[in-house]
Amino acid sequence: MKNNCFFVLLFVPFFLFGNEWVFSLKDSLYYESDMYAFYGLSEWKRSSGEKKKKMVEDFIVREGAYFFGKEQGINFSPSFFEKSFNRKRELLVNYVYKIEVARLAADPNRVKEGALFLNEDLLVHHILFGHEEASLRVPVKKTKEEALFLCLEVLDTLQVENFSAAALKLSDDGGVNLNKGRVGWVSWGSTPSPSFEREIFSKAGPLIGPIETDFGYHIAYIETKRPSSFSFLPPSEYDDMVLIRSCPRDIKKLKKFSDSYDSINIETNKLIFNHDLVGEVFSQFSKNKASVSSYEKNNIVALLESVKVSGSLCVYGQEGFGLSWFIERLKKFSPSNRPPITDLSSFYSTLRTLLLQESAYLFGVKNSYEQRDVFQKQFLSYQKDLMYNMYFKSIVNGVERPDSSLVYNYYVENKDKKYKTQKSLKLQEIVVPSWQDADIVLNKYINGEDFSVLAETFSLSWTSQKKGGLGPVEKNFKKGELASLFSKDVGFVSDIYKNEDGTYSLYLIKKVYPSSYIPYKKVYSRISSFLHKTLQEEEKEKAVSSFYKNLKIIINEDIF
Repeated sequence: MKNNCFFVLLFVPFFLFGNEWVFSLKDSLYYESDMYAFYGLSEWKRSSGEKKKKMVEDFIVREGAYFFGKEQGINFSPSFFEKSFNRKRELLVNYVYKIEVARLAADPNRVKEGALFLNEDLLVHHILFGHEEASLRVPVKKTKEEALFLCLEVLDTLQVENFSAAALKLSDDGGVNLNKGRVGWVSWGSTPSPSFEREIFSKAGPLIGPIETDFGYHIAYIETKRPSSFSFLPPSEYDDMVLIRSCPRDIKKLKKFSDSYDSINIETNKLIFNHDLVGEVFSQFSKNKASVSSYEKNNIVALLESVKVSGSLCVYGQEGFGLSWFIERLKKFSPSNRPPITDLSSFYSTLRTLLLQESAYLFGVKNSYEQRDVFQKQFLSYQKDLMYNMYFKSIVNGVERPDSSLVYNYYVENKDKKYKTQKSLKLQEIVVPSWQDADIVLNKYINGEDFSVLAETFSLSWTSQKKGGLGPVEKNFKKGELASLFSKDVGFVSDIYKNEDGTYSLYLIKKVYPSSYIPYKKVYSRISSFLHKTLQEEEKEKAVSSFYKNLKIIINEDIF
């Protein structure tokens, strides 16, 4: 949350609870709550001072790129405008669905609880007393009554300082041996059990129980509390998060509410399809798909553009929608995110989805959803990421490739280290199972038999393709065991070497490749690319340095 100096002074009381300022940028202060919003509270809190500083530096670079990108007018470029507009539509549709489905799905009592409790996180430990009716991976042989009685009995004598030991001894939680009953930091709406949350957030503690859930009976220990990352949100954003986190966590249940929301919209807008025309479009689409390559089959926009029909495919909200409208909407999606059209049913599904998304977008615009804090924050975050990429892309694209003299000088200065091949040998190997076999083969060679014939006759590694061939190998081959061969000439046969797998080898030097320099022409492109990338990185570093200087950035070192 960025604030000018006057705004910061007015709202200092809001930033109590250890929400320190992290850095300043011109006349704005950035707080730890800004880090929570971007990186997540847990990620920020558990990071070391060194890692936090790196996170802040990365955050500053992102902010600096956004500031200077706007100064350069990148935000007025057609590419930035188009990408932002398409992303804004997508975000607004998602946001409308999230809020409106939540209105259908959220339990009003949960919403009331959330308004009270979402601003705190609790550090929670628990002991679970399972029973035969509980939803546990490993069944527990206790009746429900026995589990409750044991829970109450333990609660009567349990002391906070003995909680971990009691958990290890008594808890039916499958992970207790690792966590000793420690659940960790819990924010309201984050657990699968509303009843568990209701008890731990509403009771004074530190020991709370018995708490009944689908898993059994619990005793909870609240070690400490802290302000949640949601406590730093403005009221409207806080209310949105309460609503969203009041929804069921079961994906299937949420899907039913989402389908209900779609059905309400379809019924309200009186969707009517022209089935004959839809069938004709799909028929032509299928014929076009059958006549193109496998790569082109995935380009559904091009396939639909080649369909020649006119008229409205449907009426929705008393307005007719033709094929060209649907094609334009599909173009807003990246090719990888476009829905697959495999049969007539999936074609209808795609048409309905595009209409519902349009309806959600118009609903969001009409009701000023894009003015809400949550949406503004999401959209601004996307724009900053986009600006970061485009700003640094403009910097690196402005760096010219090095001229040939720079490339040549680099080659000369580094050719001994980087562009010199080491002496290597082409070998023929005979591998045999024992030292005695190797000695027999070596004596046969000494007595005049051909090494290649011996390899074909005796070697375990001989194949008709490689014929025992090995290499070229350098001096460090086999951890340098063959280093002595590099002082020998072609035709030399080695002594017997023992291999790691217990076999034995003999080697014949077939060819010697002396050390040499890689020709300049062969490495020119590689060096040029390396130097170009280095120059680009230097320009990026200069840009980052300018952020700190021109934006008068000051980092609060005391927080690390």
